[in-house]
Amino acid sequence: MALEWCLENCHRNDPEIWNDLGHLYLHEDYEQCYYWWKKAADADHPWGLWNLMGMYENGCDACGQDYEEALRLQIRAAEAGNLPAI
Repeated sequence: MALEWCLENCHRNDPEIWNDLGHLYLHEDYEQCYYWWKKAADADHPWGLWNLMGMYENGCDACGQDYEEALRLQIRAAEAGNLPAI
């Protein structure tokens, strides 16, 4: 039900929904997970930045391992107030 609701409401300008969609696609479809977390990160969502950072830190099917990009995203997440990033 969560996936259905998020997909029905993903057109809203709401990075929280986009971040939630990333979680819902994690381990199921890395391309979709990356798409939604990137969209949340582009809106400076603190957790979207943090989650996308993890994809770059670990590497996955949607993006390669890139420590420089991961660090850049972690700094942005910290600046956006994400406590683990700080």
